[in-house]
Amino acid sequence: MDYIEPMLSDHALPQWLDRFNADGWIAEIKMDGHRVMMTSDQTYSRTGHCYDLPMLQAMIPAGLMLDGELLPYTGEGYMETTRALGSTQRGEGLRFVAFDVMIVNGDSCSKLPMSTRRNLLVEWDFNRAMHPDCAGHQKWWQSQIVAQVPVKDRQHLRVLFHAAKAQGREGLMLKHVESRYTSGNRSQWRKLKVWG
Repeated sequence: MDYIEPMLSDHALPQWLDRFNADGWIAEIKMDGHRVMMTSDQTYSRTGHCYDLPMLQAMIPAGLMLDGELLPYTGEGYMETTRALGSTQRGEGLRFVAFDVMIVNGDSCSKLPMSTRRNLLVEWDFNRAMHPDCAGHQKWWQSQIVAQVPVKDRQHLRVLFHAAKAQGREGLMLKHVESRYTSGNRSQWRKLKVWG
């Protein structure tokens, strides 16, 4: 499967937050990992560089492309660092945490709203967990999709942001449930980062 430029995000600037309407927006923890698009036989960086990570790619059915982050795993939790690929080979000791679906059964999901793509992602995660070939990797592959929380209002967004900050996370990703997956588009995903 060929490389596809991923959808991008823009910074949630104060003036955008001041007029933020929570209707239809969800929040995800922003991972400080290495952005990749993964298939059953190839892993692409955000810019199209190829990696061969067979231990991770083996868990993805043919005809499926997922968007997510690579994170080193210490055994006690995610060790979020952009050095993920510099200290490993073949995908050993890495976790792939997915947050979107780009292709299913060889067909593009670009015209589907995020809410529909999310359902496809949850279905993949459930089927993966139930697959007998994964029996020896259940701990390694546990919790492989990013959790989403519907944002109720601005105050709720502040609570979620401060919770992420208290946990030492990089911040939040805000995405609209109706957003289509458009390569290079920054208008429907916003990142709210913790600065110092």
